[in-house]
Amino acid sequence: MKKILPIIFSLVVSNTLLAQTDAICIYEITKNKINIEINEKDNSTTRNAKNLLNEAIEIAETFTYTLKFNENESIFSKNRSMGNEAQSSYIIPIAEALVGKGIYYQNKVKNENIQQVQGSIGLFLIKSSFLTDWEFTNETKKIGKYNCYKAIKKCNLCDTAEEIWFTPEIAAPFGPLGYSGLPGLILEIKKKTITLRLASIEFKPKNIVIKKPTKGKVVGIDEFKKISDDFRSQMKQ
Repeated sequence: MKKILPIIFSLVVSNTLLAQTDAICIYEITKNKINIEINEKDNSTTRNAKNLLNEAIEIAETFTYTLKFNENESIFSKNRSMGNEAQSSYIIPIAEALVGKGIYYQNKVKNENIQQVQGSIGLFLIKSSFLTDWEFTNETKKIGKYNCYKAIKKCNLCDTAEEIWFTPEIAAPFGPLGYSGLPGLILEIKKKTITLRLASIEFKPKNIVIKKPTKGKVVGIDEFKKISDDFRSQMKQ
């Protein structure tokens, strides 16, 4: 593990850290600078796949997400879209999958991460532990008014994330899409095609009530992956 930057420790213990423990955060989606252009060598299948992906990314850019947290818990979910979902209903699940599907609940006291996800194979509660053992880099940048630091972790959950940026200036170990356990709020997650970034945060003086998802079959990450793989194999037969 890389050595944790001394400045991170100084920020964490500093009296300048925001004292609020309750907040409502809005995250927005932006498209990354990647090349998904159709070229002459592409066959019809590749062309259709690229067109589908580009359309899904455009729809994903219209999504917004809300993260609510109090001292011990957080919950993250997609907000209702304002666009014409009926017109592009077959693309929306693909667009959602580019970001992350379902409702994400975190509890730092119980060391608990839960993803509630609805799919063709039913409703599931995917349980895992609170993420720890992050590696810190020397990279820093500003997101809004906050000084942020880049963190890296390899795990089942993190395989699709390329960059994680957090700020110790907001002392909450939570983040979008089940990412957690850092010494500050996660403000940005960069994936291959899209980036999820904090757009606004509103601190609340009173305790925000977080409702834990309880409906669905309880499974672990590996068990859910096996169930999904088996279902896809059966569909191909």
